[in-house]
Amino acid sequence: MTIRKFLKSFFAFAAAFLLSTASVFGASGDIGKSFESFTDKMTEVLPETTTQLGVWSDAYIGKLFPSAPPHFGLGVTVAGTFIKTKEFSSVAEAIVNEINGAAAGASKDFNFSIPNTIPFPAYSVNARLGGIVLPFDVGLYGSYLKINSLKFEDFTGAITYYSFGGDIRYAVMKGSTLLPKISVGAGYIYTHMALGVKGSSTYDGMVGSIPASVTANTDMNTNFDLHTLFVQAQVSKKFFILTPYAGMRAYVTASKSHYDYAYASTYEVGGVPQGNVPNGSGGEAHDYNSKGFAWGKIQPQLYAGLGLNIFFFDCTLGGCWNPRNNLWSANVSARFKL
Repeated sequence: MTIRKFLKSFFAFAAAFLLSTASVFGASGDIGKSFESFTDKMTEVLPETTTQLGVWSDAYIGKLFPSAPPHFGLGVTVAGTFIKTKEFSSVAEAIVNEINGAAAGASKDFNFSIPNTIPFPAYSVNARLGGIVLPFDVGLYGSYLKINSLKFEDFTGAITYYSFGGDIRYAVMKGSTLLPKISVGAGYIYTHMALGVKGSSTYDGMVGSIPASVTANTDMNTNFDLHTLFVQAQVSKKFFILTPYAGMRAYVTASKSHYDYAYASTYEVGGVPQGNVPNGSGGEAHDYNSKGFAWGKIQPQLYAGLGLNIFFFDCTLGGCWNPRNNLWSANVSARFKL
């Protein structure tokens, strides 16, 4: 699945979910809990993906100076974390059922389809520079994505995402013909994501005891900022053109988030406009951790992979597993490296 196809699937779910939460019959308590659940899930998944964006097969690439040739690299990485969508789907379905119970047939247009498991994707342009004098190296990586024209039936969506980070690794064993390379390191990643969905849908429902044609309009926005700190240890050993590697990582995150939504509904009876639905307009806004960041629990990761090195070209394929939340991630990179 391509990144764009995934985003369309993601907004297909979000559009149906948001229309159900922002409908005439939605409950603000459920809406707030749903937004909070969504943000919690995303802040759990994102660091699993972003920590894969700076992975190199070599545990230590060598010195920049003094060294001939100097050691550095530049390339692109694509990563993804496989998440189950049951939590998202069950929340949306519960609210749609509540709407349907209040007005028979009102939710007939609130259909949505999303796979049971989807990869949450990210990419980065990344570079790594060998150390000066001491046996260390430094990695830098960043990514940016903005799409304003996502569309699913009656809904339009926009996403803005950017992330940047860096790490430093120290070689406790620089490697040799017989010995592997072993490094320890630490790093930091900042991630920002903003999502917006606007939608309009007309359906047959009930306004009080009167059958009517109801048109619901909704506008939702949510965004969050995520900080990730991590430490890691990695081992690698080159065999001709192949470099297998394995490592352990531990990270903690802190986040701030915001959501706001607004909705308005009108109705017609027999084709004659009747104005606004009683209690059919509203909205809410809320901030989480607005006065400070609350650091979460330590999350462990085990990762491994294989690098292919041909002349100045390096291709790396790897995977990662978090035993605490059982999330799996994968990454693939293509780089120029000396």
